[in-house]
Amino acid sequence: MYREGAALWLERETGGAVRVAVTTSTVSELLTRTVPSIVLLDLRLTDGSDPLRNVAMLRAAEARVVVHSSVESADTVRAVIRAGACGYVAKSAPLADLVAAIDAAARGESFVTQSLAYALLVAPQAERPRLSRREVEVLRGVAAGRTRLAVAHQLGITEATVKTYLERIRRKYEASGRCADSAVDLYRRAVEDGVVPEGTAPA
Repeated sequence: MYREGAALWLERETGGAVRVAVTTSTVSELLTRTVPSIVLLDLRLTDGSDPLRNVAMLRAAEARVVVHSSVESADTVRAVIRAGACGYVAKSAPLADLVAAIDAAARGESFVTQSLAYALLVAPQAERPRLSRREVEVLRGVAAGRTRLAVAHQLGITEATVKTYLERIRRKYEASGRCADSAVDLYRRAVEDGVVPEGTAPA
C-alpha cells in the first residue's frame, strides 16, 4: 500500500517528471529486471537482506540509490552513505523531501534531509572495531535472533567456535569503548554499524 501510494504521489506531484518504473519486495528480484537509473531503497526488506550489501549491489548495477527508511540513526545514515547511497530520506520527513532527493540523484548530487544532516553533525561518530568476515557473519546471525547453535549450523562451524568468535567481538567492541556484554548490547552495536537493519529481533 505504501509503495503504490508513494508511486502515485510522486508522479502526480512532479507532473509526470518522475515515473515509477517498477516496484519489488527485494533487491534480488529487482536485479532480474532492467534496473532503473534511480532506486528508492528501504532498509527493511521482506527477505531480511543486508542493507549495505543491497546498496552495493545496486551501485554495481549503476543505479543511484536513495534510501527511504523509518530508521533515523546517524550511524546508519553514515554507513549507507559510505556504502554508496547518494541520498537518505526518513519516512517521517515531508514527501517534498523525497522529490528533492530524487531530483538531486538525477543531477548526480547527494541529498540528506535537514534533520538527519543536523544529527550527523551533532552525533559523535562511534569508532567501529575491525571485525573479520567471519566475525561479521557471527554477529549478524546472533543479532538477528538466532541461537549460537543455529548460527554454527548455518556457517558450518561448531557452537564452541561461535562462542569464541563472540568473545573476540565483545573484546573488540570493549576496546573501542562500546559496551557489548549482553546479547542486547551486541544487537545495538550491530544496528549502529549497519550489520543488521534496525527492527530485527535481538537474541
